Amino acid sequence: MTELVVILLAIGVVFLFLEMFIPDFGFFGIVGLLSLVASGILAVIYIENGWFIVLGEVLLVLAVVLFFVFYMRKKRLSGHLIMNDALKEDTPFFENLDAYIGREGVAATVLRPFGKVDFDGTLMEATSNGPYFDIGDKVCVIEVYESKLKVKKI
Repeated sequence: MTELVVILLAIGVVFLFLEMFIPDFGFFGIVGLLSLVASGILAVIYIENGWFIVLGEVLLVLAVVLFFVFYMRKKRLSGHLIMNDALKEDTPFFENLDAYIGREGVAATVLRPFGKVDFDGTLMEATSNGPYFDIGDKVCVIEVYESKLKVKKI
């Protein structure tokens, strides 16, 4: 039974490590946690002083999490996993979008039907009122719809 506990422990650690680096829907994390829990339960039931193994598993998982948080934060990989930028009060998200109704702008990207429109240097998400618009088309905001500007071609 000791061999099974060690095998389940190894599978759990490997799968939790894989979960940190492979983008998926959580399969490796779920299987890793389940195998760690199963090895802990089997250790407590079948091995004398098996709670030491459970304590070791908890410390091992804690060490892996701390490694990931502190060490990987300093590496280039963390830029893809941790958002370091914060929204500021002067970003367009916080503006009153109703103020854009009636304003004219230029399509900065192709609107099919969604894209970006340039309003004097400020890029905003927009959607067309039906047809596709090419880059450089002049547009006018006709309404605000679900935090996006709805525009028509001028």
